[in-house]
Amino acid sequence: MKPASDLAKNLGSGWSEAARDTLGELTLRVWLNTGGVASADAAAAAAGWGGDRLVLFTGPGGTTALAIETAWDTAADATEFAAAATRALAGHGLASLIGHTSGSTRVSIAIGANIQQLAAALPG
Repeated sequence: MKPASDLAKNLGSGWSEAARDTLGELTLRVWLNTGGVASADAAAAAAGWGGDRLVLFTGPGGTTALAIETAWDTAADATEFAAAATRALAGHGLASLIGHTSGSTRVSIAIGANIQQLAAALPG
């Protein structure tokens, strides 16, 4: 993932990194499931996990944005996760964008305020 300072700049004036962490395969599986993805489908979608990094940003007026960059064992695993994540984000009712290019093993997710700018800064 790009350095947080670079991502914060893309969000605009007044944005800074508040937290950075790794979610892991289990947390992603639970998140997919609680977003409405069936248990078996959530487990399958999370099974190809190859790593991730989450960065939380705070901005003007208490706004927040979340960037999640994930890596998958294969391009097929990434595609499966991207589809499941799309369903989960809708199920959670989150304003978000997913970045994933066919054939890539990376999936990026931008959630919250200024998602257009954040998503543009993330690989996908």
